Amino acid sequence: YYAEHLIREFQIHTGAFRTTVTEYLEACERLGLDPLAVTPDFELALTEALKTARDVGLNRNTYEGVTDGHFARKIDTNQSKRLFSDFALEYLSLRCQGYEFRRADETPYAATGLGFEKSSLRNWQSSVRVFTEIVGDLPIGEYGKEEILDFNNLLQRLPANFGKSSKDKRSAREVIEQTELEEEQSIPKIIERFRKTGLPQNEIDDELAKVKRKRISSTTMKRHQTALSAIFRRALDLGAVSSNPFQGRTLTTSDIKRRQRTEQRILRIGWGDRINDLFGSEKFKAPLSDIGDPLFWAPLIAAFAGLRMEEILQLRLGDILTEDGIHHFAIQNELGTQFLKTENSVRKVPLHSALIDIGLLRLVALRQSQGMNRLFPNISRSKSKGTLSGTFSKNFAYYISSRGIKEDGLDFHALRTDFLTRLTRAGVPDHIRKGLMGHDQTDVTHANYFRAGETMLNLKGFVDRIDIN
Repeated sequence: YYAEHLIREFQIHTGAFRTTVTEYLEACERLGLDPLAVTPDFELALTEALKTARDVGLNRNTYEGVTDGHFARKIDTNQSKRLFSDFALEYLSLRCQGYEFRRADETPYAATGLGFEKSSLRNWQSSVRVFTEIVGDLPIGEYGKEEILDFNNLLQRLPANFGKSSKDKRSAREVIEQTELEEEQSIPKIIERFRKTGLPQNEIDDELAKVKRKRISSTTMKRHQTALSAIFRRALDLGAVSSNPFQGRTLTTSDIKRRQRTEQRILRIGWGDRINDLFGSEKFKAPLSDIGDPLFWAPLIAAFAGLRMEEILQLRLGDILTEDGIHHFAIQNELGTQFLKTENSVRKVPLHSALIDIGLLRLVALRQSQGMNRLFPNISRSKSKGTLSGTFSKNFAYYISSRGIKEDGLDFHALRTDFLTRLTRAGVPDHIRKGLMGHDQTDVTHANYFRAGETMLNLKGFVDRIDIN
């Protein structure tokens, strides 16, 4: 009787268990955490379950047995013979329709699909391209441990600027091989030249570091691995593969931290004092021929409100509201044409006094008198991404470069980073900073019990702590 009771209980809780485990792993993946390190008992539970399954002979029907620490599914030969590129194309098409493949009875959500298509599709397509160009476009069932190890080995050697030039038609593998050949041929000559000048070895090493082309960062490498692993996970569900070859072969959080200590990479940093060079340039000092010029307003809004580029450029007049007498940005997904990065991007950010003094509300009034709905009505969407930021980002990059302001790490997004840095240095509490930035609230109390948030008056006080001349 007790055994029958356990079976009934297990049947009741299996669905919840699967959902919980899936959501836990996805949450760890989003935060870049190692699920086994965060919850040590998780590995023990999985190990014991697999051992018991092996002991009782769970090797019929769906499974062929337990291999390399996980169940090996029976193969659907029709699925396994499909080329990886074809399978990936179908997978990405379904993701664009709103499928997330979190459960078997999933219903697609169009807004989710649109979000994926706008913000993630190109990165995923890049991952598929890099994978097939490095290890080949094989039938999906033919990839195994050796192919993944080969891929990971070559991926870390891929130059960081791969894919940035549409004129370069070389494959990822060709770029890796040719880059290493060029370095191999040039480095000995450079060493010899510097030695003749009597330069110490440490100085020579520094010069060599400048000559070597920068490789992709560990975070980019992890992004590729995560995307490809998700595709193989779907293939596993459909019986196209017996196991996910990326399982246990992606970078962990500790791997990334270790690599970041030694790899050549440029972190996005806040603008710091260089922000005075930006706001002291002619665009912000000379009279404006167009008082609604987004090249003038967007950097100011990013610096004083922390909005993302796309959030700024898509602002409607209805997104600048008043609550308790305080003007604020209401960043929201309205009418289905605004595009936001995350659900937590729906937030209220009070207008900094500087933005009001500069004349943002006067611009709003002007647009109202013109019968416009948008704050920046003349920005066109890029043809490649379909975003407002596509073309504008190039214009901003050209402006700061042509004015001698450009430095590694100083881009538009760094203005948002600078906003966060200044809030932190001004002593603004963590949950307030996350709310203003549109980040996940990791503290359970603030995430679940204080959703109403702070008063607008308090938020205004926190935002006005940012002091930029």
